[in-house]
Amino acid sequence: MKKVKVGDTCKAVCQDCKAVVDITFQLRDVPFSNGMGIVEQVLSGVCNQCDRVISIPHQSTPEIKKAYDKYTAEGGSSEQKTKA
Repeated sequence: MKKVKVGDTCKAVCQDCKAVVDITFQLRDVPFSNGMGIVEQVLSGVCNQCDRVISIPHQSTPEIKKAYDKYTAEGGSSEQKTKA
């Protein structure tokens, strides 16, 4: 698979815009799906129209797993931010 870097662009489907949109890869703080905890500064695909994170490249998975493991090991406080 191709690795992407900050500033790379491509197209993806944005559920909020209900369209195929251009996205730009940026470093963003992204919450875990349960809303508890955040992975800080993870490479993410951001919709150029609505500015929402709509994609996470495969290469960000190890960072997310590391942050989630740290989050759960520390008790998973909803107030906690976790830096990968």
